Amino acid sequence: MRGWLPVLARILEHTLIVAGSAVFVHVLWELAQLSSYQFSGSDLRQARLAFVLGRLRGDVGFSVLGFLLACVTLRDSTWLTRELRSGVAIMALFGFAFAAVREWLAVHSGTAVYAETTAQILGMALSPLIQWLIVPVLLARLVAPLIRPARR
Repeated sequence: MRGWLPVLARILEHTLIVAGSAVFVHVLWELAQLSSYQFSGSDLRQARLAFVLGRLRGDVGFSVLGFLLACVTLRDSTWLTRELRSGVAIMALFGFAFAAVREWLAVHSGTAVYAETTAQILGMALSPLIQWLIVPVLLARLVAPLIRPARR
């Protein structure tokens, strides 16, 4: 069991680095795309804040899950130091699928209403889909220097 403790500690450390960095990158993206949505109610600031925080929770959670999926698939929690393309592709595909399902559900349940000027594809806003093609790359570039290579 002693051999597993350092491995688990390293995975936890890297996951926390990814989560913290994901908050930073995703909050910027969510704020930038606020104009794509319509908000109603007496307190628009509160509605926008709730929207951003709700989206951020999902974005960070799925960034972490995408990172862990890449760790399992590549069998390496330090893949950001070596297998950047493969790991980012796993994160991007996972996130893109998540975003497509989330957007479709949000629109069809009425929890998200798009502004008239919002670019759409198949009834979903384009921005959240593009987010998961761009953000994993930005996240990997931000996180890679912070990840310690595995000692072999």
